[in-house]
Amino acid sequence: MSASGRASENLSLLVLQSEVKFDLEGYTSELVLIYNQFKSSLGLFEQVLRQLAFLHVIHGIMWINQKHKNDPKNRALQNILFGMLQRKDEAIAKRALITLCDFHWRKVWFDDRTANAICVACFHVSSK
Repeated sequence: MSASGRASENLSLLVLQSEVKFDLEGYTSELVLIYNQFKSSLGLFEQVLRQLAFLHVIHGIMWINQKHKNDPKNRALQNILFGMLQRKDEAIAKRALITLCDFHWRKVWFDDRTANAICVACFHVSSK
């Protein structure tokens, strides 16, 4: 049960807005409850969405290179990832390094340019 006596499954923003005239204190507590539920669900699905997007990018680039190497697109994508490796933001640089290592491991991009970029990333400003 919630502060206003309703079951939390039946809560909606429209119901809460209609009850604001009758019970302001109950309304604010219910609104805080809904907001906290929203924040917790966002935290749960943030990592899942990030992983799904990462895998989507990996498989998309693998699909482009499946039958033959598409050098113009590969160069453009490599330039984006190489630029991400040079950023000061640790999370972005680490994600770019993981992506390049994954492509090198899967033999999608196993040229000298990718190997050199992975080696240079080892000397990033951040130790992680």
